[in-house]
Amino acid sequence: MKKTKKIIAAAAICAAMVTSLMPISSFAAAAVTTYSVTVEQTVESHTYSAYQIFKGTAQADGSLTDVDWGTGVKDTTDITSELAKINADFAGKTTAAEIAAVLNDLSEEELYKFAGLINDSHLDKVTATSAFSGGKQQFTGLEAGYYIIKDTDKTVGAGEAYTKYILLSVPAETSVVPKTAVPTFMKKVKENNHEVDPQLENANSTDYNDVADYNMGDDVPFALYAELPDLSDFGSYKLVFEDQMDDGLTFNDDVTVTVGSKTLEADDFTVEKTPGDGCDFHVVINDIKDIDGLTVKAGDEVRVDFTAVLNTDAVVGLNGNENKARLRFTNNPNVSDGTDGNGDGTPSGEIPWDKVVVFTYALEIDKVDADGGAPLAGATFVLYNETKDKAATIVNGKFQGWTAPASGTKLATAADGKITITGLDDGTYYIEETKAPSKYNKLKEPIKIVIDSTTVNNQSWDGKQASDALTNLEITVDSGKSTAGNTDSGLVKATVENNKGKSLPSTGSFGTKAFFIIGGSVAVVAAILLITKKRMKDLEK
Repeated sequence: MKKTKKIIAAAAICAAMVTSLMPISSFAAAAVTTYSVTVEQTVESHTYSAYQIFKGTAQADGSLTDVDWGTGVKDTTDITSELAKINADFAGKTTAAEIAAVLNDLSEEELYKFAGLINDSHLDKVTATSAFSGGKQQFTGLEAGYYIIKDTDKTVGAGEAYTKYILLSVPAETSVVPKTAVPTFMKKVKENNHEVDPQLENANSTDYNDVADYNMGDDVPFALYAELPDLSDFGSYKLVFEDQMDDGLTFNDDVTVTVGSKTLEADDFTVEKTPGDGCDFHVVINDIKDIDGLTVKAGDEVRVDFTAVLNTDAVVGLNGNENKARLRFTNNPNVSDGTDGNGDGTPSGEIPWDKVVVFTYALEIDKVDADGGAPLAGATFVLYNETKDKAATIVNGKFQGWTAPASGTKLATAADGKITITGLDDGTYYIEETKAPSKYNKLKEPIKIVIDSTTVNNQSWDGKQASDALTNLEITVDSGKSTAGNTDSGLVKATVENNKGKSLPSTGSFGTKAFFIIGGSVAVVAAILLITKKRMKDLEK
């Protein structure tokens, strides 16, 4: 019988978040008739299947003799013509031994093509399935031969990656080690007021957080981050960022994409708006390994930046306005076009939704009489920013943006003495009374208002409960004592008092009459004194 060389081709991939398997122990001759293979990984839910492609007799030097087709293949009648498309050396080779001998001279790429051909058309019965034991997946009882080891059908989860086909000669005890090939992913929103304490090593901007608060009408910046795995086993690699917003956010269609320090050109990716799956948009990079001027490596960060307007449909207070995203990625290195062979052109790997939340609040001004607390109608106010160089534009009680001080919206208190301004950020504001209620004095100075929210600012919100992201809300008026707001409604209240004006004498008033009465009395007294003085003189004569 012809004697083939020892065939070892290892490399790989994985399931359960693994994708490349590399042999770590050399083959040594063993005086046993069955062998074991250990996969050094700890995922109990995942298994591998081994298919015997060739069978033979193990020799002391680790080679196989008496090579024939194994139990794991079927219908090899016309396989020669198929194999010749991989390498011309297969032409004319018809027996298992002849075909096995050619494998020794194939490149790694050609070996994977051989494995793919066998997998697609010639696999038959599973020879053995791995079992979880001691934190490892193990095959036992394998007869000597040449095997393809692959993921057991329907055991690769959405957030995992397929194992690249492992071609392995089994004449001895063997161990292989998986390495991860699944990207990481997260979504963040920029916080514009609170200081953010970053807890994630790869968060490249300390202003980005899971939670933020904004004014209605503001452009809110968002960022999506993916960290690439080792892509050396993939012929191409597709990424699809899928983003979905609540009704209170409106996408601005202003996507930029960077990989490491390189900003991609517009034709390097595609933005699919309203794709019909409930998302507002997708950002698609068809093959990140095929972009001019870009060489990617494990650990490179792909970042997608965009903004959305916090619109007038925004939820005030809890539960806030969520924006969530997920990442789809190529998870099958055995398919060259990046689609994972699923037929619809999309990669089947998926990292689930990651959420951020944006809050906004409402300010209620209660105008009351300083003495009795009765509500006062007819007062008008203008809202200013912290530096008092911009005034608020307010439509139907909702904040719309900032304008020049002279153009700010004047809001008048109704019969209940209230004004409500909806859609305000955490921060400092001033309200100025431009007109007092009738018979009341106008306030001389603007009133300082501080809205203070307590939110999670360490990038650690888990996205489950909005009430865990916004835990407290307060208002301080003119540096006085803080008053609790309502996190559910997002409402804070400021009471503004007015004093009545003081009456002063005027023509025709009681004061004028009193003046004439007093004046008349003085005249009478003077007349009496004059008459008395005259009579005294007459008596003296």
